[in-house]
Amino acid sequence: MSIPGACVLVARFPGAGVAAVKALPGEVDSVLAMLQPARVKLDITANETVVRPPVLPDIRHPYPDALPVHGHVRCYSFEELFAAKLRAMAQRGRPRDLYDIVDLFRRNDLRLYPEVILAALVEKCAVKDISAPTALTILND
Repeated sequence: MSIPGACVLVARFPGAGVAAVKALPGEVDSVLAMLQPARVKLDITANETVVRPPVLPDIRHPYPDALPVHGHVRCYSFEELFAAKLRAMAQRGRPRDLYDIVDLFRRNDLRLYPEVILAALVEKCAVKDISAPTALTILND
């Protein structure tokens, strides 16, 4: 079947070969975005004190192929993660910290206990020997 006005986009990726996709003229930008190789940036630290017990949730796998075995992964609790992001925002003020805080705050199901998040934030700041940030201290820095 041929689609009138369609074009074929060809992209070459170093070490990954060539990809070709048929696209309608209005779809070219979105197809090009899908063809870009994914990038993930990690901040790895060996000296972060964990102040809340880690959680062991199920691995969510929304894809049609099944996992070979039922799995879990050890990770930060929500309050640990939220407190770490708030502390990082106060200390370094990077845009990605603000993005993460807003994204976490929008999760209505995860912000039911603000006093627990505040307690974790105070503990994390005490370990770093800094004051717990407030909206005012963040705005003034």
